Amino acid sequence: MTVDEAFRRWRKKSELTQKAVAAELGIAERTIARWEVGAGGPNATQMMRLERKWPGLLELFTKTGKRAS
Repeated sequence: MTVDEAFRRWRKKSELTQKAVAAELGIAERTIARWEVGAGGPNATQMMRLERKWPGLLELFTKTGKRAS
């Protein structure tokens, strides 16, 4: 499973919308959409914000197969 697939699964399982995740991180909703199709991924600052808000999520990005580019 790739990072983009794992992130999308996590978000849906958590019953969060792209809009809700984006709002929590202070980024555009389209950024989350790009992450979920593999057209990018969180930078270091965004990853730290994800981990602070949802502990354990950073592991998703470090242990999942292919890193979204």
